[in-house]
Amino acid sequence: MTAGALAQPPRRTMIELQPLDIPLAAPLPWPMLEPDGQLLVPKGDVIHSPEEIDLLFTLHRPHRRMDVATPSSAEFAHSQFPQPLLPDMDDAPADERSIALERLGLRPGGVLTVRLTAGAGQSKGSARVIGYSPQRHLLITVPTDNGRSLMPVKDELLEIHSFSGEGIASFECTVMAVCRLPFEYAVLSPPRRIKRRPLRKSLRIRANVVGKMLVSGEPPRMIHISDLSTTGASFRSAHRLEVSGAPARLRFRVKTRDYHSELVAPALIRSEKPAGDLPNVYQYGVEFLELAAAQKMLLQCFIYEQLLWDGQRIV
Repeated sequence: MTAGALAQPPRRTMIELQPLDIPLAAPLPWPMLEPDGQLLVPKGDVIHSPEEIDLLFTLHRPHRRMDVATPSSAEFAHSQFPQPLLPDMDDAPADERSIALERLGLRPGGVLTVRLTAGAGQSKGSARVIGYSPQRHLLITVPTDNGRSLMPVKDELLEIHSFSGEGIASFECTVMAVCRLPFEYAVLSPPRRIKRRPLRKSLRIRANVVGKMLVSGEPPRMIHISDLSTTGASFRSAHRLEVSGAPARLRFRVKTRDYHSELVAPALIRSEKPAGDLPNVYQYGVEFLELAAAQKMLLQCFIYEQLLWDGQRIV
């Protein structure tokens, strides 16, 4: 390799977009991203008016990626672990299955948030459950943070949080071993100091999510969700929608640390008022109607992660 090749500058991966870059009333040719790489508007979505573009650039700094070869969160979420390493749960005693599966709600592939305590500063990442051994050792993938492995060390204390769909469980484990083949995973001591906290049904957090509102008889309208719960949401729109009580569907994407899914929630518009901080913009409140169990669980997981990881405030 020549000296010139070694001196090449790092390649830029993100381009900041301008309003004129956005096609009007045509499918987006690329995903629109936040500056940190989080998905803002998916590829193929359609923006229907200049007012929607103006509000989008008022509330966000849209970018697009030059290099789209990076694996997506969805691809990682659906990756498969080698089957021989999954423990045979039928061989485990009933009381051990009760601790792992009932009290904590742990399932192979389930997402954990892990705080590492060794070293000068604490770090936290996400991991997934592989399973557990007959000796009640918990097997998890090595925690990662934005694709970077956070390698624990033997005898390190880990503070772990899991989400069952009904509440948050917190517990501690000690690292018994770290293995690198056939992939990186950690063997942990049986969970101890287990605490469970149910989520309130009405828990609502601040959000910054772009979506679409589909009201009967109107074109899809881009919206900006400002707070969110499992029972409803508040959002801003550059267009005035139908009056309160109109049947509608709210379409938006929810990203947790391992999953990225689109939700389409039937909703009723319950309130409308001008957005005081932005002229010619309207603020709406909607109530979700009969969310599917999987949708509700995903929303609860999103709310939990926003509180735990991003410090979002409860509204």
